[in-house]
Amino acid sequence: MSNMRRVRYCLNFTFVVFALVLISGKYADVYADKKEQSSFVERSIVDTGPTIEERIENGIREQVVAFRSSITDEVMSVVKNTKVALRSLDKEDIITAKKAIDNAKSNIDKIIESDKDIDFVPISITTVTKVMSMTPDEVEVLITKAKGLLARKNIPAAKSILNNLVSEIVITRTSIPVITYSNALKVAATLVEDRKLEDAKDVLQTALNTLSIKAEVIPIPVASAEKLLDDAKQLAEKDGRSSIENKQLENLLEAAEEEIKLAELLGYGTRLEFEIFRDEIAKIRDKTSNGKYGFDFFDRIFSSLKEMTKKSQRK
Repeated sequence: MSNMRRVRYCLNFTFVVFALVLISGKYADVYADKKEQSSFVERSIVDTGPTIEERIENGIREQVVAFRSSITDEVMSVVKNTKVALRSLDKEDIITAKKAIDNAKSNIDKIIESDKDIDFVPISITTVTKVMSMTPDEVEVLITKAKGLLARKNIPAAKSILNNLVSEIVITRTSIPVITYSNALKVAATLVEDRKLEDAKDVLQTALNTLSIKAEVIPIPVASAEKLLDDAKQLAEKDGRSSIENKQLENLLEAAEEEIKLAELLGYGTRLEFEIFRDEIAKIRDKTSNGKYGFDFFDRIFSSLKEMTKKSQRK
């Protein structure tokens, strides 16, 4: 059991903390086998270029960098000075607290003046990735085992299995509601002037608690299937494919199917999306059989993948 729950954390990305949780121990050999199989498929698809995993990571990194580039010094100063004010009020250092609140007010006023219609401004972004290294068959075995444990009311043991059945990237974006925050700073400043320090602290802490936090879930099996189908689409549109390219196309479709089997077992989507996916894969195979080619074969299957991701979001 301890091996199943063992995790390894890695830090990635220049601008964010990227926690890579890799289930090891019991699954280490399985992961190595899967990686070997995956790389074999990818080598049969392209001779050079990034792997599927690297392409997903690059896409996430681009989102992180774009969001990070929109974070200004002013907004960072607002939060920093709010925290300084809170610490100063704890020490009853009114002079430092007033200065910090004034600095925060000045910076948030600059933000509002720069865009009168602005509602939120970005302050931070974090990305956490949980990688599960199992095949669909192995996941089914664990699900069956967990069901048995639940039937025997052994909930802790079942949870220890189910909690590991995750394969996703969660991007968390935090923003400041500028008008609400600005009003809170004004109230806090007045309370400090009136020597109502505890009330001022409550207002400042509430302001920090009003930060908007939005988490986006990217199911790794769905994202992997999308990349595989991107490559398959290129081959499907090619007139005069060679026998090797036809085999590459089939390998890509099979690999995408395997990823979606995993996504279905992990609950990343609903029955409708998975039925559409299977129907569309069958249609694509028929339309590309015997070297046939064409365009727009993949429109509906890509839509089903988008719906899977949409249905995977936390409510």
